[in-house]
Amino acid sequence: GCTDINATNYDADALCDDGTCVGSCGSVLADNGGTDNYLNSSADTTVICPSGDEFVVLEFLAFEVEDGSVDGCWDDLQIWEDTDGDTVIDTIADNQFDGGVFMDDNSGGFCGNSVDDLPNGGTFINSTAGNCMILVFSSDGSVNQAGYKAGIGCATADQIGCTDAIAENFDMNALFDNGTCEFIEGCTDETALNFNPEATLEDGSCIAACGSTFVDNGGIDGNYESNSGDTTILCPNSADEALVVEFASF
Repeated sequence: GCTDINATNYDADALCDDGTCVGSCGSVLADNGGTDNYLNSSADTTVICPSGDEFVVLEFLAFEVEDGSVDGCWDDLQIWEDTDGDTVIDTIADNQFDGGVFMDDNSGGFCGNSVDDLPNGGTFINSTAGNCMILVFSSDGSVNQAGYKAGIGCATADQIGCTDAIAENFDMNALFDNGTCEFIEGCTDETALNFNPEATLEDGSCIAACGSTFVDNGGIDGNYESNSGDTTILCPNSADEALVVEFASF
């Protein structure tokens, strides 16, 4: 039977999960460990279906699943959109979500150390209204971690879109971000020689000017961002000058 205590069809008498668990909109999805680490040798399947013509939305609140194997993940969570409507994974007909920092080469499942390691900030939205979402969690026989927790939501088409206010296609009515935000790329550092006042997304092209201060993407007081990949070019004002960089903190 269903051994997921958060599922609508949880069976308290079941000892072995048979993949029949069904999540519901407005509930919380969590791994099989509850408040503790997830169990070793897990093989759990959860199906989340919307109400009528709504979109399933899964927003992760916590995520820590063991990575580091040769294939990418020791344990992993697969997330699929059930496009053929049979609530069973079909690797040809159904669509598997991908991206993020860590993925298993074999299963295509996600692992990692935080929600930041997941694609789209940990928010997954089906592409078609009415489709169910299927999740498969697998763990090996050792080293379990804190696992995952996610809110399950159902949304109408007008509630889905770009929620970033600085994006070109910001949708003030959208409640859930679907990863479609569009930005103007360029140098956003006001002290740089090639500062672009219209740019809304730093592209690593900034050229620092002599006499200015350059800092990481966290700003003067904040921590730098996860998964950064920034490039800064420093050039002297003229060919006969030597460039000097003095670090004030590191």
